[in-house]
Formats: sequence, C-alpha cells, structure tokens
Amino acid sequence: MPRRSKRQHGIISQPQTAPPPVGAPAEVGTQSATPPRRPQQEAFGALFQKAVAMARKELEATGTVDPTAPFVYGENFKDVEESAMKAVSIGWRNESHKELMRARIHEKVEQEHASAVVLLMPAHAPTARGGQCVLSGVAPRQRALASLTYVLDRESNTFAFSELTWHEEPLSNFFLEGLFTEPE
Repeated sequence: MPRRSKRQHGIISQPQTAPPPVGAPAEVGTQSATPPRRPQQEAFGALFQKAVAMARKELEATGTVDPTAPFVYGENFKDVEESAMKAVSIGWRNESHKELMRARIHEKVEQEHASAVVLLMPAHAPTARGGQCVLSGVAPRQRALASLTYVLDRESNTFAFSELTWHEEPLSNFFLEGLFTEPE
C-alpha cells in the first residue's frame, strides 16, 4: 500500500519580484487592456487593416486567400484615405517563376513610384476550418510583420478573423528584400 504524503496547508510559495524603479507609476488593480503601440503598428496599422479587408472579401468569395501584393501610392502611405492602393495577385509554379515575380514586384515599385508594399500570404495550407495569413510591409526606412488567424463558423457559414498579432522583429521576405533601400 503506497504511502501518501501529508499536505501542508497554508504554505504558498510566492515568487519574489523586484520593486518598481523610482518614479515608475504604481500598479493599481489589473494592467491596462491596451498595450502601447509600437512604431510599426502606427505606420502600417491602417494599411494592414485595409489589406485584411481585401483578404476577407476574397475569402468570402472564393474560400481561399491567394498571395497578394497591394501597392500603395501617395505622399503619405500611413493615411490610407489619401493614398491609392492597387492589389496584384502573385503566384508561381516553380523557383524560376518565383524569381520573375520578385523582379516584377521590384520593377513595379521603381516604375510606378509606390510608397509602400504589403505582401499578404497564407502561412500554411488552409484547412476546411480555417487558416493563418502573414502580412509583411515595407516602406522607406520601415518594415513590419503581422499575422492573423481565420476560422470558418459552420453555422453562419462566415469567416471570423482574429486581431492582428504584431511581431517584434520583421523577418526578411523574399519578395520584399531590397525594396526602398538607400543607395550606398
């Protein structure tokens, strides 16, 4: 017969935390619901939301999200209402075609003087219940990366999207590498 150890009631181990720095505001209650916005969120937030709206329309119409590159034109790409946007669907069959698509994106930015480019791509093959998309954005001296998840609500036959999840370090994207770089 196994022996059971006796429970010790009333002893709770609390993690030791360092006191807040002098001059830091004291925490009262729970933390605030909205974390501070990062610079890339400020710069690309409205632009990514517009790209998500485009993806939502495509998803509702076709059931899939194809790789898309919205190009933004205007003096201030942060002001979505004042800037124009053209979306180009990108797709490739093999590596050489992928290289051609990359070159075409770079040519389009140079020839049409785009102020920013966003790349919306599925993160992995979508399932019948949903999927995940990755948004990469690049503009002069700025980069951003975010992702979102979508799921199919079978009762209403509509898609529900999560909030954008912003990533700290924007990863390099094959199609966007080298865009808006300063000449050395």
